[in-house]
Amino acid sequence: MTKTPILVGLFVLLVFAFCPIVNRAQSIGELDNGNFRYHDGCGSPQIWPKGRGRYGGYGVFYVVPNNGGNGAVMKIDGQVVTLRRTKKANYPRSLRRGSKFYESYAGNAYSVRIDYTATRVGVTDHGEWGNYAVTITVTKGKVSKSVSALSSDAC
Repeated sequence: MTKTPILVGLFVLLVFAFCPIVNRAQSIGELDNGNFRYHDGCGSPQIWPKGRGRYGGYGVFYVVPNNGGNGAVMKIDGQVVTLRRTKKANYPRSLRRGSKFYESYAGNAYSVRIDYTATRVGVTDHGEWGNYAVTITVTKGKVSKSVSALSSDAC
């Protein structure tokens, strides 16, 4: 009996056993903001899953700003991760429906890009506000995961 088929079989088994770990996409989880644990819900954009809604600062979010807007908190791969902002949102001078911009964050070997498209805009005594369709892309190494969400920068 030769050892070659056994070694080849063992090699193939090891490759298939470890491929899911190497190629596993990041999971983007939801943060429960009950009792305003992460954010008070006003001002900076919060991002929540489609269909989940938000009620003031309560609710479930994908991304919550922190550190005076210079950072964010996300749940990635089951862990709450604190990120630092690497690119401030490049808001258009005049926000209108269809306006697009993005911002970036990084931390714990993750990079996060958040793309915004304005779906509704308005003006109050405090300035412009908007509702947005959002795409969040989390990358670690060569593996990326994206999720669609909603956002607002008003209370």
